[in-house]
Amino acid sequence: MFDNCKIMEMMNDEQWLKAAFVREPRERILSSYLDKGQHRHVMNVVCKINRTVAFNEFLEIIKHCRNGHWDKQFRAPEYFYKQMMVGKFSEISSYTERLLKRIGAWNEKVQNWLKSSKHIYQPHATHAKNKLLTYYKDTRNQDLIFDLFSDDYKVFGFDRIYFK
Repeated sequence: MFDNCKIMEMMNDEQWLKAAFVREPRERILSSYLDKGQHRHVMNVVCKINRTVAFNEFLEIIKHCRNGHWDKQFRAPEYFYKQMMVGKFSEISSYTERLLKRIGAWNEKVQNWLKSSKHIYQPHATHAKNKLLTYYKDTRNQDLIFDLFSDDYKVFGFDRIYFK
C-alpha cells in the first residue's frame, strides 16, 4: 500500500479524482446492527461482549467499540471531501454512472454488467431501509445518532429530519 506521505500527495494532487460513497447514518447503523450486532459471535469477537444485544444497547456499545461497519464515515480532513465526488448510497446508480463517465469508463459493456449484477449483494442485504421505523420509533435513538455522527451529517449534507 501507500505510506502516509504518498497518500497526502495523492489527496492534494488535482490530477487524481477522489471519490467516496456514504450512507445515511441511521440506516447505516441499523444495517450494522442487523448484520453484526444481533450476532453473539460477532459481538464477542469485535467488542468482547459475549451475548446478543438489543438495538438500544448496540447504540451505547458503538460509542466505545470501534469497527469499520459503524465508525464515522467522516475520516479525512473536511477539505478533502470538498475536493471529492461524494455519492450517497441512496443514489448509488446515478452516482456510479457519473463517476464512471467522469473517468471515461462508462460504456455499454459496463452498463450491461451493472444491470446484471444488481443481485450480487442481495444475500448480504439487511433491508435496513425498510425497517427504520421499527427501530427508530422515538426521537431518542435518532438524537443519539445525530449526536454520534454529527460530522457525517454536516460534511455529507444528510438531513436531520426525524423518521415518523
